[in-house]
Amino acid sequence: MNASRLVSAAALSCGLLTIATTAHAVTAVTGTVQQMQSVGGGANAPGNGDLRIWINGVSSMCPGAIDGTWAFINSNDPNFKGVLTTITTAYVMGKPLTLYNIPSTIGAGAYCQIAWVVLGS
Repeated sequence: MNASRLVSAAALSCGLLTIATTAHAVTAVTGTVQQMQSVGGGANAPGNGDLRIWINGVSSMCPGAIDGTWAFINSNDPNFKGVLTTITTAYVMGKPLTLYNIPSTIGAGAYCQIAWVVLGS
């Protein structure tokens, strides 16, 4: 591969990496769980924001969401039970947790999907 092709390939790779990184920008929010909501089969679960979480004092879980006041994880997402257990523990104990959210699509809209959670420091 000649030098100009190598530079072009490197520039393209960097551009694609930037696009991929930007598309999944992570937003961290911290607070106590205000509300938990579970979506059942009658409301198109799994895959319809099956577990929805609101955090006290947080009005935007991630940028660009139609309704950014809540974040979700679907029951068919990897490690759903672990995330559910962590959130439920924080809720029952009244302890703050940090949700790391990414913009995601449900139907025709953009919402905030929980990527991971942290309870404790």
